[in-house]
Amino acid sequence: MQEKEVKYKPVSKADYEREFKQINLSFEKPSVDTCYTCNTLHMQIKVATEAENMDAKNEAENNLKEHQERADLAYQ
Repeated sequence: MQEKEVKYKPVSKADYEREFKQINLSFEKPSVDTCYTCNTLHMQIKVATEAENMDAKNEAENNLKEHQERADLAYQ
């Protein structure tokens, strides 16, 4: 099998800047980084609250609190 050689024209920094401004893109450090478990538990709390399922909401809140306490201990 023969590979095709692909040639690209170099793009200038000004081209990138113009395109990023046109579509309003930027790179920034996230202000808060959350883990999958935190995101999942927050979603469970939201869904349980909307469904008025207080048992499920309380369980998810307790699990979140325990998870965050374990995470805090890991950073000490």
